[in-house]
Amino acid sequence: MQEEKIKQGVNYLSLISHDKKDLAILSFFDNNTSHPNRGLSFYIKNGSDYSIVPVPNSDVFVWFDYSLSASRINIFDYRLYRHNNEKKLISVEKKGDDLTAPQPIKLTVYTLVESHNDPGVPPYSWVIEKTLTTTGKYGSAYEVLDDYRYLCSVM
Repeated sequence: MQEEKIKQGVNYLSLISHDKKDLAILSFFDNNTSHPNRGLSFYIKNGSDYSIVPVPNSDVFVWFDYSLSASRINIFDYRLYRHNNEKKLISVEKKGDDLTAPQPIKLTVYTLVESHNDPGVPPYSWVIEKTLTTTGKYGSAYEVLDDYRYLCSVM
């Protein structure tokens, strides 16, 4: 398993096992808090056009991280990985009543699928492959993504 390093701006990569130039665009949303939110959107190249990949179970198309205002505590984060020649998007969300204290983290692993069979359904979508919650507690959600040994054990 290897993280796909996404830099700010336009990133060209292959998302659906073809040699086309798909896009991952990373930008920042600054809402005048201590930590601007990172926003990531994905586009699949189809001939001369692009199809945007929606965020699952949502009506938005951009993945945003989330930190507590005026704090370095990260509540929600995500990263893109390459695993067995497939792209996996892993999101992490801090769970619990007191988000300022160390809490378990819920991990959701998504795989990108292609479907052109159902009218009204996007041709590309992130589908949940698995979810789990850590037994250990973390101060920030991204700490789980930095724990490479743990990530490899759950994949």
